[in-house]
Amino acid sequence: MAKTQYIIQEAGVPLCDLMKQGGGESEGLTSWEPVYIAHHRLRMSCVDILSKYSTICALYPASYINVHRSTSYKRWCQSLVTSLDKYAEIKSEFSSLYSPPLPDSMLCHQCVTFSRNLHRVLETQRDKERERAGSEPMIPSEEIYLRDSEQG
Repeated sequence: MAKTQYIIQEAGVPLCDLMKQGGGESEGLTSWEPVYIAHHRLRMSCVDILSKYSTICALYPASYINVHRSTSYKRWCQSLVTSLDKYAEIKSEFSSLYSPPLPDSMLCHQCVTFSRNLHRVLETQRDKERERAGSEPMIPSEEIYLRDSEQG
């Protein structure tokens, strides 16, 4: 029993008073100990992850965080915990914020135009690389590395 208390106290896990007094059998305590320690470590891992997430969020401006998806989810969950009557309102707000754009919308047109222009630039660059590769003799990769390292 003393060894079990020492292990749990060393891990920083507080024992409830009933277990300290030996209210349960020693077998029950030894089977409970690993589960309790694992649960404690899981909680501490969650707190650590939330702390890291909070640190990352602090780097963004408040105006961005206020419109971030996770902030909206938190706000919606809190209002649903308060009252389920707001479900329809939350659903319509979600649809207006996160539904995909309509095919004929200006945003969709801008995305398609940008994608086409980017594709055109990449095709031009690839054609130039092919022409250059066809006009130059093939060079082993070691020589390319040495030539590039001498230049830069």
